[in-house]
Amino acid sequence: MNRLFKSALFPILVVLVLAFFALKIVNSSSSAPGPTWSTLVAATNAGRVSQIKTDLAGNSVTYYEGQKTFSVGIPSIGLLNQELALARTQGVGTINGTGSIRVRGRG
Repeated sequence: MNRLFKSALFPILVVLVLAFFALKIVNSSSSAPGPTWSTLVAATNAGRVSQIKTDLAGNSVTYYEGQKTFSVGIPSIGLLNQELALARTQGVGTINGTGSIRVRGRG
């Protein structure tokens, strides 16, 4: 009986230790959190956004900051309208979900 207990205990302990390390590796993600709506507004205010693409069906906005592309969720239609108005004053090109483009200034 003692031999059976020892032979069964060792594989169980190995599995538990491997599971523990696997969880540590999965949970220690080093990726930075994605951008937020506030990040988009701040980037637009700073003049770093070159183009904004709206996707109302997907409830998201994709914006281009230099060579980088970011996507954020749309919190409300009112905030989207405010952001698009701000983008227009900054000369940012906007693309709506149908693919047409309006460019003022930078494009």
